[in-house]
Amino acid sequence: MMHPSFGQGEVVALIEPRKIDVLFSDRVRRLIHSQAQAQL
Repeated sequence: MMHPSFGQGEVVALIEPRKIDVLFSDRVRRLIHSQAQAQL
């Protein structure tokens, strides 16, 4: 996925229906999301 502040990241875990863990180049960050968006 592409985050406007953190850059390119990979979703590594779904924590709750609206929380995900995303691995960015510096560390894993837990984010709240509203909907999935496919980035090819």
